[in-house]
Amino acid sequence: MSPAEAEALSGHSMRVGAAQDMMAAGMGLLPIMKCGGWKSANVVARYVQEVDIVRLAAMRR
Repeated sequence: MSPAEAEALSGHSMRVGAAQDMMAAGMGLLPIMKCGGWKSANVVARYVQEVDIVRLAAMRR
């Protein structure tokens, strides 16, 4: 990772990335919400929606 890329990261980036990793690993939305401290399922769903779509597509193959 370049210094510019590292500079662009935030704590929020890491939190969202962790949520995406948990979704890709097969965790459900409620456990992800608990781990990340989110109170709104809508927010977490937005963060992980692309991962979920990719995972479902891979399962259908």
